[in-house]
Amino acid sequence: MKCRNGFVSNSSSSSFIISLDRLNSVQQALLQKHGEVCCLLADVLRPPDELDDLPWDVEIIGDTIHGTTDMDNFDMHYFMRCIGIPMSKVGWRRYQSEEWEYED
Repeated sequence: MKCRNGFVSNSSSSSFIISLDRLNSVQQALLQKHGEVCCLLADVLRPPDELDDLPWDVEIIGDTIHGTTDMDNFDMHYFMRCIGIPMSKVGWRRYQSEEWEYED
């Protein structure tokens, strides 16, 4: 499956982490299945001509949910906002960074 939901940058990799206690069960499920969800909702979320990027790898590890991508293909920021996750709850780590960054 090859679906895209937005933003592309030339960054080599990116990742996020969110504590599971900051998400409800629906948000957790939507993050884990974000690629499939966006393919189903493509007409609502983005114009059809922008549906060609690959989803992130998302998994639950302990009490957190992690996402990683080798290229910033899928607009995970946009998707998280669509499903009601405040960016202040999300830690982001950019290519070659050791630090998690949180938005205010």
